[in-house]
Parts: sequence; C-alpha cells; structure tokens
Amino acid sequence: MKERPILFSGEMVRAILDGRKSVTRSPMSYPKSFIWNSPVFKTNYSFKKMFFDDRKNEYVAIFENKEAGCTEWFKCPFGQPGDHLWVRETFCADWCDHVIYKADDGSAKSAGYPKEPKWRPSIHMPRWASRITLEIVTVRVERVQEISLEDVMDEGFKQEFIENAYMSLGDERDRMQNLYMKLWNTIYGKTFPWESNPWCWCISFRRLPCQKIG
Repeated sequence: MKERPILFSGEMVRAILDGRKSVTRSPMSYPKSFIWNSPVFKTNYSFKKMFFDDRKNEYVAIFENKEAGCTEWFKCPFGQPGDHLWVRETFCADWCDHVIYKADDGSAKSAGYPKEPKWRPSIHMPRWASRITLEIVTVRVERVQEISLEDVMDEGFKQEFIENAYMSLGDERDRMQNLYMKLWNTIYGKTFPWESNPWCWCISFRRLPCQKIG
C-alpha cells in the first residue's frame, strides 16, 4: 500500500466530509511527444485494460492500436485499488501546530482568531496537517463524456444543484452531464475542454477514519 497526496478545493472537501463525494476524475497526462487528441490516436487506439507492471511497480492503463500492432502505456498517478490518498486543502497552522481549515465555515473565529488568518495554499500542506485520508476502491479509464448518472451524483454536488439540473430541458442524462460539464470546464477547460471529450482517470474511493499522523 502506498500513500500519495491529492488536492481538493474547499467545496470538494466539504462534499467528502458530508459523505456526498466518493468519485473524482482527472484528465490523463501524456508525454509531450505524444499527440493525445490527434485523429490518429482517436481513430486507431482503444483502451484495453488496467494492468499492474511488476517491473516498475506501477499501475498503468494500456491502449492498443490493432492496426499497427502496438500499445501505449500510461502510469496512473493516483496508484491502484487499496492505495491511500491524503487530502491537501487550504489551511493555517500556528506556532503550536494547531491546524484550522478554510473549508470549515467559521473555523477561524471558533479557534479564537480575532481576524482572518493567513491561509496557506493546499499545495503546501504537509502530511501531518491532513485530516482526510481516502482509500482507492476502483480505478477506471474512460472518456469524460461517458460519465454515468450515478457518478455525477457521487461527484459531490449539493442537492439544490441537482434539483436545478432536473428543471432544465433535455433527458435525464443530458441534464446531469451538463451539470458536470460546467464543473469540469471550470477546472480543466483551458487544457482539456469537455468538448474535446478527453480520456480521464476515474477514481472511486472511501474515506478512512481519521488518524493522527506523527
């Protein structure tokens, strides 16, 4: 079992704490020399399987080009089922290592801070300050537009957002995909826009009981 950090926004942290979020998606990265969205790749390559490479101790996705008789391997940056992800979030730690988290509404005031503390970016959070550890349950590879209705629900949207989606026109799948499309483009739209239907890692997880580190 390995541990790796993962960054989540304040809203996603609240969704995990509330039990609303159990799935996350991230676009697949690839070597600069590999043209991921080229017509050649879209036409000739298809996802084959997930595979654990014992030689490199890596969990990889294998894409196959049957016409050329070759494959491309992509390492999963999150690990494999059973591995742990510790969540990095915006935080503040004082001189005695007391930690508060921006995702907690009112945490600064309840902790006795007379004014808004100097929040530190999530990327700088050390392991000991993390309060959320996730265990990977499954790892899948799929086109982002293949997201299921169940996975949209498990991405952590608040109930009012889901209800508003159901008030719009279109069938159920279109309404829910439109809801997730807005979130995806907010995070990844500049590099991996929804319209290009990029391949992505789909990670389902469960939250582990809180354990003190160090």
